[in-house]
Amino acid sequence: AEEALSEYDCSRLTSGGFYTKENSPIGLFVSEGKLASKQIVSALFNGYISISNEGEPSINYSPVEGASLSLQSGPLLLKDGKTLLLNIKNEDKARRIVLGQNIQNDLIFISIYEKGSVFSGPSLEELPKIIKNFSDRNEFNVIDAINLDGGSASAFISPDLKLTELTRVGSFLCVK
Repeated sequence: AEEALSEYDCSRLTSGGFYTKENSPIGLFVSEGKLASKQIVSALFNGYISISNEGEPSINYSPVEGASLSLQSGPLLLKDGKTLLLNIKNEDKARRIVLGQNIQNDLIFISIYEKGSVFSGPSLEELPKIIKNFSDRNEFNVIDAINLDGGSASAFISPDLKLTELTRVGSFLCVK
């Protein structure tokens, strides 16, 4: 993550979508308008982050057609300001990386982990309420939110926080 931050001259960087053990993206991945991986049908990876050619972000149940960036991830956690019910069984608790979009159309990167253990955190099932409470308490006005890759294969680097990965991260989102 630190190498990517420097190499791509990012002001902030976080892990992106999910990857297989063979180092291939899971689900749709479009970068600079070019298809790198096709969309899959998945109850878990049920959301899309898209950036239109005009630079407009979207977190939704379907990708933006012809977008310069589209990434399938999930699950979706909030939609139109409402928490979504997740029914996930036998799930581990882990550090979580979330991308939210507020009513001003800004994207907000959020990392959630346990105090004292940066690789431990909430379950996915707990995440929608945590994000909604965090947003309401801090007046971020998050209306849409999606889970990104978390756990040991996640990173989050900003001027105020540095969480590096324990295992290789498949993709990064870089803020210039």
